[in-house]
Amino acid sequence: MTNQELYDRLTDFDESIVSAQIMCEEHPEPGVTTVVAMLYADPGPRSMIVPLVIPDDKDWLFTPRDWQSFDVFALNQNLSACIQATDWRVNDTDTPGFIVNGLPRLLNDAPVQLKTVARKRLGEDVKAARLAKGLTLKDLDALTGIPYSRLSRIEGGRDNPTFDGLVRLAATLDTTFIIGGY
Repeated sequence: MTNQELYDRLTDFDESIVSAQIMCEEHPEPGVTTVVAMLYADPGPRSMIVPLVIPDDKDWLFTPRDWQSFDVFALNQNLSACIQATDWRVNDTDTPGFIVNGLPRLLNDAPVQLKTVARKRLGEDVKAARLAKGLTLKDLDALTGIPYSRLSRIEGGRDNPTFDGLVRLAATLDTTFIIGGY
């Protein structure tokens, strides 16, 4: 992996990163690269040393939930121990990585993960559209007939709207919604 390839992957979800320099790289098993990288962010100069786990056949990577919680000496001495002790996620989402055989991995039930990510994104889109219209949850309740408590759960990614409810939301908010995973 080159510094540019790492930078390109990171800036897909964090535009504040302006440069990435790989300090060490390992291939603990076929199809997986682990790196320790110095990341430079804007506004700068800010830098941090971060471990990352990169599946070769995916367009995402595992990042630590807390990017600034690492003992640099420990990272350089025992990367595999650091990987096992870290709370991992996909990019900067809430999709967790679970340690299996020494590396973070997604749950075997990919449809559940995709549904979770799609529900969260839809909720964020509904909230952004509601706020853009200057509406409160109670306003949207009155306009759509969807109870504000359910609207709150939908916006928080904790509930699914029905298809009819989704159509009412899109029509009321004068928008469209894209349903998808990663």
